[in-house]
Amino acid sequence: MNATQTENLDFDFYRIKPFENYQLVSKPAHLLGDAWIMPPREVHVADRTAYETLQQAIQHRSNSGALNRIMANVYEEYKNIVESKVLTQAPNNLEEVIKRLKSAFPHFASFITEVEGCCYRACLRRSRELSGFKILIVGQPGIGKTHVVQEVIKALGLHYYRISMNGQTAAFELSGLGQHWAATAPGAIAKCFSSSPSANPLIVLDEIDKGSSIANQYGRSLDTLLDLTESLTAKSFKDNCLQIEIDTSHALYVATANDIDCLPEALVSRFQVLHVDEPTPDEMTAIIQSIYRGLIAEHEGLYSPTLSDELIDGLRPQTPRAIKLRINSAVNAAAARALEAGTAGITPIQVLPCDLNGKLVVKRQSFGFIPSPRSTAFVRRSR
Repeated sequence: MNATQTENLDFDFYRIKPFENYQLVSKPAHLLGDAWIMPPREVHVADRTAYETLQQAIQHRSNSGALNRIMANVYEEYKNIVESKVLTQAPNNLEEVIKRLKSAFPHFASFITEVEGCCYRACLRRSRELSGFKILIVGQPGIGKTHVVQEVIKALGLHYYRISMNGQTAAFELSGLGQHWAATAPGAIAKCFSSSPSANPLIVLDEIDKGSSIANQYGRSLDTLLDLTESLTAKSFKDNCLQIEIDTSHALYVATANDIDCLPEALVSRFQVLHVDEPTPDEMTAIIQSIYRGLIAEHEGLYSPTLSDELIDGLRPQTPRAIKLRINSAVNAAAARALEAGTAGITPIQVLPCDLNGKLVVKRQSFGFIPSPRSTAFVRRSR
C-alpha cells in the first residue's frame, strides 16, 4: 500500500496508540459502512470426506458389537462438525456496546479494553472476523469474573462454549477418549465445534487454575490446552474418539482464575493476563445499580429504575456475587409488599432497605367470593 492509498483510508480517524489504549474516535463510512463490509465468511473445521469414510466403516461393523453400535450413534450425533461454519464478525454498534459494558463493569475496564482492541482490529479488515482472542482474567472469588464474560458474549453476539476446568483430571475430557475404551466419547472441544454454527466460538475456560496439573495414565488436561492455544497445532487438533482433525485455530479464548501460581508457565505465556482488583467504592455503586437493572429488566416500568443511596451503602462492602443474591431476594420481597398494598402496576415499586433485612412469612388470604384458608401470599416482615 503506497502513501496515497494510506491517506485515502483516512487513518486520522484513528488514534494509533499502544494496544491497550487503542480506541476508535469515529466511524469512517468506508470502514464500517455496509457497502464496504464483506458478508460473513464460511469455512470448514473438519474434513467431510474423512469423517464420512470413518462413519461408514463403523456402520458396516455396527452389528458386530455394542461398542461399534455406540460409535455409530456418536458419528451420527456429531455429523454437524463437518458442516460449513461462519466466522463471527465484530458488531456494527461497537462503540455503543463497549460504552455500555464499561459503565456496567468499571472494575473490569482492562478486560473490556482488551476486547475493544481486538474488535477494532477486526474492523480494519473487510471481513471484520474476530480472531487472536486469548485472555486470562485473574481475581479474587466473587468479584464477577464469569458474569462479565457472559455479558461480553451477549453484547458481542458471540457463540460460546463453557468448559468448567474445576475437576478436569485428564486430557481425554478435552480431546476425547479413544475407541478402544468401553467409555469412549468425544471431548469437550469436539462437542463445542459440533454444536456451534461458528468457526470462531468463544471457549470459556472457567476456573482454569482448578484443572489438574498432575499427570496420570490419561495425560493432563492442562497439557491439551497447550496444543489448543498454539496456532500451528491448533489447526490440526485431533479428537481421539472421532479420529478426525479439527481446525480450532479460529477459536477465541477467555479463561478465569483466582490464582495462576499453580499453572504451567508455558500455558500462562499463551494468554494476555489481566489482574482485576476489588472494585473501589465508586465503582461498586455503578456495579450495584447495573446488577439491579439486570434483575428488573424483564419487568420494565414496574420497578423504580435506581436503588436508593441508603440501600447501596448497605450493599457496598459485599462482593458482586453476594450483592446479586441479596438484591434478587429484595426485589422479590418488594414485589410481595407492593402486591399486598395493591400498588403494583400503579406506581413504580421501590426496593427499600427493609426488603434486604426481613424474612418471608405466610399470611392467609381470601380470593374471590369464597374464603380459602389454604390460600397464601408471601409478605416481607422486617426483623
